[in-house]
Amino acid sequence: MIHADCSALLSALESDEQFLCHNDLTADNLMQSADQLIAIDWEYSAMGSRYFDVAIAGEHLLPREWDQMIETVFAGAADTYLIGAGNRIASLVTALWQTLFAPNLAPQPVDWLARNRS
Repeated sequence: MIHADCSALLSALESDEQFLCHNDLTADNLMQSADQLIAIDWEYSAMGSRYFDVAIAGEHLLPREWDQMIETVFAGAADTYLIGAGNRIASLVTALWQTLFAPNLAPQPVDWLARNRS
């Protein structure tokens, strides 16, 4: 975590404007009702940076879908540093979760670090 500069990334996200965030907005936590998506399973919800929330939601999107989501959520006013910070911290949180609950999916620490260095 030290080598990936996580402390600075977490500080940047913490300094961002705070919103009510789901913090686990994955496909498994979305239900469709008519033409609306409804978020369920709010056990990890808290005030926080929407950049982290968006990063968790977009972890498995294709690049074109990711770009479209960023444009929709931030209406063309996204902070590129915070997008990167959200992505790297979301990646770390996912890797740590997988290490505990799905070890066969978890990246090796050295592999995660290689993908997430500045």
